[in-house]
Amino acid sequence: MLQARFLLLSFIILLALIFPANIFAVTDNETERLSGSNRMATMYEIALHQYPDMVDNVVLASGYGFADALAGVPFAHQKNAPILLVDKIPKTNSHAIQYITDHLRTDGKVYILGGSGVISLECETMLKSLGVTPENITRIAGPIATRPL
Repeated sequence: MLQARFLLLSFIILLALIFPANIFAVTDNETERLSGSNRMATMYEIALHQYPDMVDNVVLASGYGFADALAGVPFAHQKNAPILLVDKIPKTNSHAIQYITDHLRTDGKVYILGGSGVISLECETMLKSLGVTPENITRIAGPIATRPL
C-alpha cells in the first residue's frame, strides 16, 4: 500500500515537471494601455475602445466621486453602455459631450447617475440641446445625504 502511494506521488511529480502548469493557462502577453490627460479623458478613451460604433445608451457619472460610477458598472453592462465621467456642470467641449454627439443614436438614452448636487440640472439642458429627448434622459439617484458619510 505504501509503495503504491509512493509510485502515484512520483508519477504526479514527474508529470508536473514534464508539463508545467503554465502551459495549460491561457496567457495574453499583449496589454493595451488606455489613458488620457485626466480621468474624464481616460474614460473617453475606454469608451472609444469598447464602444467604437453607435450606441443605444450612455451612462454619465461624476468624475469626482467614485461611488456612483462604481455602483453603475453592472447597470451600464446591462444596458451595453459606456460610462462617461463628467464635471458637475459638463462643458460643451467635454469628452462626454463629444462622445454623445459622435456615438449616441438619435433615439438613444442617457442615464445620469447621481442627484443634481453631483451632476447639475444644466447637464440635462445641455443633453436636450444636443437632441436627446426629455423622455430619453433618466436620472438615477438615491435620497439626498443629510450628513457626511
